[in-house]
Amino acid sequence: MPRNVRNFWIDLEVDGRTRVQTGPRGKDGGFTSTIYIRDKGSVQAALYLRGREIQGMLHLEIEPLVQWDGEITIKTER
Repeated sequence: MPRNVRNFWIDLEVDGRTRVQTGPRGKDGGFTSTIYIRDKGSVQAALYLRGREIQGMLHLEIEPLVQWDGEITIKTER
């Protein structure tokens, strides 16, 4: 874990690739990410992640886009 973490911190490791660790620059910064999956020869979005600050609350939204109806939201105070 880094010494100075903003609202969110992303640590991504994929086999055979360089590890990525990053976070937003500003204290009110956020992020978006889409994870794709191959399905029967085509590619489709499988999962959407969004982290944002809204009126002093941090919202982490996890939205499965396949075989799931709904959204998972985690909220904390800054």
